[in-house]
Amino acid sequence: MVYEDDIVRIATLATLQQEESLRQAALEAAKRSREAEKALEPLVTAYIPINYSDATADILPHLQNIITEGRGTLSVHTATNQIIIKDVAAKVEEAKILVSKLDIVTAQVLIEARVVEATNTFKKELGTVLAVGVGPITQHDGNNQTYDFQSNFPRSSKSLFDVTWNKVSGTPATLNAKINALEEEGESKTISSPKVLTLDNKPATIKQGVSYPINKLDADGNSTTEFKDIVLELTVTPHVTMDGRVSLVIKITKNDLGALVGSNFSFTVNEANTELLVNDGDTIVIGGVTKTTDTAGEEGVPGLRKIPGLGWLFGSKAKDKSKNELLIFITPKIVKLD
Repeated sequence: MVYEDDIVRIATLATLQQEESLRQAALEAAKRSREAEKALEPLVTAYIPINYSDATADILPHLQNIITEGRGTLSVHTATNQIIIKDVAAKVEEAKILVSKLDIVTAQVLIEARVVEATNTFKKELGTVLAVGVGPITQHDGNNQTYDFQSNFPRSSKSLFDVTWNKVSGTPATLNAKINALEEEGESKTISSPKVLTLDNKPATIKQGVSYPINKLDADGNSTTEFKDIVLELTVTPHVTMDGRVSLVIKITKNDLGALVGSNFSFTVNEANTELLVNDGDTIVIGGVTKTTDTAGEEGVPGLRKIPGLGWLFGSKAKDKSKNELLIFITPKIVKLD
């Protein structure tokens, strides 16, 4: 029993097997006939220009999958970036349609980065120089004796005021006092704005800075000079998604000279590596570092510097506070060509 659409046929198994064999034979004959027709179909040659892609790397591998096996041929003329195809007319037309889908205008992406460094500093100092002298005072044995007391804790060369009395009225005492006071506050901001324009899916790098010489000793003890780059560097690979967003693989580095360590400079490194997805034209913060330093110090005459209300006369105090912030902003913009 076999079903043919909405009809049920009843026959012997031998009859059904014979009908199936005849059907398969007919299909094979039709296939051989089509292959014979293709073998006799004339070949045509076409020259397909490639405008925006690399013909060898980007287009040729896809065309190799569609040409007629044993008959079709492909080659690339690198000087003009053209595909040369020789095949039956239907395959040549299929190749042209495929190229029109693949060889399209590549979007460009403008990446703007802003590296903002902000520093706030506050410094406060208070110090005293105090000298008290008494004498000369005649002792019971007729000798004269002088008594001196000094408290010397200056903090700054900038003096708030000086007080000097050679004689304190009605006494044999002399007094010399100096109070140092200093308060400083500062703010600085540095903004670096590297920009780079690149094709979709193509990495790009922009770098600006100086090469700093570093003196070193080699294995034989001879002095040699090497150079270290102190740069702001932006490396980015963008990809424009089908829905108009931008996927970014970013590395940004900001190096600077640091403090002296012995006779050599140290180097500060600020670096961010990340992958992110951003809407076209939006600005996003990809990294931020905040460093806060608080330093406080106090010195003075033991015991006397802790006298309530008057202890500051016998010592000095200093307080430093600094805050450093680093923020990195990225803005991708898709640049489309007609």
